[in-house]
Amino acid sequence: MDAFFFVHFLRMMARIFLPIFVISWAVLLPITGAGNTNGLTGLNRFTFGNVPQNETPRYAAHVILVWVFTIWVLYNIKTEMTTFIRLRQEHLVDPIHSASAQANTILITGVPRKFLDEEAIARLFAHLPGGVKKVWLNRDLKELPDVYERRVKASNKLESAEIALQKTALKLNKKANKGTLTPENHPATNREKKGAKMLESATAHPVDAYVPPADRPTHRLPVLGFLPFGRKVDTIDWATKEILETTEILDRERALIAAQEGQAGEKYPPLNSVFVLFNQQIGAHLAAQSLTHNRPYRMTGKFTEVAPADIVWDNLGMNPYEARVRQAISYAATAALIIFWAIPVFGHFEGIPRKTGIELSLMTRFFLFQVVHGFLVVTISGSIISAISDFSKNPTQIPMVLARKLPTASTFFLTYAILQALSGTAGGLLQIVPLVVYYVKLFILGSTPRSVYSIRYDLRDVFFGTLFPTITLLVVISFGYSLIAPIINGLALAAFGMFYFVWKYLFLWQLDQPASGDTGGLFFPKAIQHMFVGLYIQQICLAALFFLLPGGKAMGGVTIALIIITAFFHMIINTSYGPLLHSLPLTLAHKSYGMPKSGESEDVNAEDDDDFGGDPSPTDEAPPKKVPKAVQEQQLVAERPIDTSHVQHNQGPGATQAYGASVPVEGKRNEGPTDFNHPAGVEPQRIVWIPEDPLGIGRIEADHLNSQGVEASTENATMNENGKVEVQDHPPGSDPNTMFG
Repeated sequence: MDAFFFVHFLRMMARIFLPIFVISWAVLLPITGAGNTNGLTGLNRFTFGNVPQNETPRYAAHVILVWVFTIWVLYNIKTEMTTFIRLRQEHLVDPIHSASAQANTILITGVPRKFLDEEAIARLFAHLPGGVKKVWLNRDLKELPDVYERRVKASNKLESAEIALQKTALKLNKKANKGTLTPENHPATNREKKGAKMLESATAHPVDAYVPPADRPTHRLPVLGFLPFGRKVDTIDWATKEILETTEILDRERALIAAQEGQAGEKYPPLNSVFVLFNQQIGAHLAAQSLTHNRPYRMTGKFTEVAPADIVWDNLGMNPYEARVRQAISYAATAALIIFWAIPVFGHFEGIPRKTGIELSLMTRFFLFQVVHGFLVVTISGSIISAISDFSKNPTQIPMVLARKLPTASTFFLTYAILQALSGTAGGLLQIVPLVVYYVKLFILGSTPRSVYSIRYDLRDVFFGTLFPTITLLVVISFGYSLIAPIINGLALAAFGMFYFVWKYLFLWQLDQPASGDTGGLFFPKAIQHMFVGLYIQQICLAALFFLLPGGKAMGGVTIALIIITAFFHMIINTSYGPLLHSLPLTLAHKSYGMPKSGESEDVNAEDDDDFGGDPSPTDEAPPKKVPKAVQEQQLVAERPIDTSHVQHNQGPGATQAYGASVPVEGKRNEGPTDFNHPAGVEPQRIVWIPEDPLGIGRIEADHLNSQGVEASTENATMNENGKVEVQDHPPGSDPNTMFG
């Protein structure tokens, strides 16, 4: 949805600037370009300041058009916000989405100690439709995340070392057979090369007949945690031992967590946040909107549409008072950094518990930075510097000089718009940097099957927190100069039109947006707010220019009235659509997956049209919506008669699998849905991925690791005789449909 609404925003801006371009070029260019008494040349002849002082009535055209253009923009904002709400609500109740755990789970922060209990949370929310299906308590795992990271790093190091071992074996075989790989004629090796010093950790290995111990991959252990000057060890032996040790620690401590759960004096006590999975989607949304606790700052942080991959685990245990102090410091630091010219990125410090939340926060901060330094500073400084000499010659004419010089700063922004339209779109289509980076990464980093799989098959995603502000900055610039320098309107139309086709192509064929990182389009209403900033800047600048003109107070007053009307419309938009941005309304609750259909109208088509703004027709029958077979079967289960005697009066899907692919399949690698636990608390050892090779080294090493207790596999990966690794499918043990992967 985020990618769709980004492209939709580009199309909307192209549609907005089409009539603005036609009217402004047909009306304003002749009005401002006729005559040249102010000494302006080139494109500056078509700016606001080129009108002679004795012909100020010409500016009536600017007054009329600022009203016309503003009304046109506001109409489009109203229309597009209505469309956004409709499409977002359709997305929320879509059968596939509403059946997922992401759609039915909320994250609650600032939970008091009294409610840090699964049964207490379930009883608290039993008043809501459907009640609670499962509760996850976030715990203070202390050293376990570090132990988990140690195991991941050891697994990566082991996979790299196994690749190095296989390449060495291939090289030695070719050397012994005069450059030809001959698996059946591999040179027998002694356990120790002549003159080679044995490592302390050297032991018998099943592949010693292929690679002598002295040629095995080695590394030095770090000193003081980062200096690589320690003892030299066999990398495969060390990594195997590290995986076994960390796995033993994790298994032991996880068992301790389960044994001590709910008891006093737990070693790993609960933090002040919980995930709550509801039986019904509407239950999750009502819980997020409800006043949960009777004390300030208790259970006030509630987040819907949460996905495990979107969680910032380090921020889940933050005290709500500390979070607000950090938020104040964060915005103060952002203001200071804007003043002192730096990029404001402080969402993580602020304590925002979701990566998408950090991106949304970044979008606002980065936009403010861009507007201040990319627009206001350039406009004001460029105009004043060029007018200093005129100030010194005739100080009494400062207002007229400013009125003439301020519009001339538009030349820089005309150039900026041209560069964005031409070089930006050309670069987007050519994608030369990603292409070069792809081959460089494949050559330098593409040694293991996992790295090859990641480089070749993981699509690039987009960070909308920085992408959207670069577009909305162009919106602000174009609005700001649409009447002062109307030439920019044609360039803006060309830029947004080309951006629309380029980004649509990129999102269709090159870029990806995983469901866990999708906000459901929430960047779009923020971009609408940025459009209002552009309108305010346009109107304020135009009013200031009118007041600087002799006899321009009336025109300035009319523009001030327009500012007031725009602000009032802005307030109406926020109050009307603000409550609809995040939550699912009760009127659409029955459309969620798993909701009972008894008592509801069977004419789904007419109801959909009425709810989502269509034209209802009692005679036309809607085409059936294509629903996956798995979801159809789940709906049949969900629509069976329900026992209303239970407190959870409208049960949703019963089996864990009925919540979609975001919950791992039960019984495969865990005994229950563990999506919303910290990976250090539940994730099994990642299977070591080794490719098959012509000499069979990979198979031997995988069997040896498995015999030692380290899971390893040669599935879906091969190495040719030149040592090049190829992958045929996703890594073993991973489900490409789950959010943890």
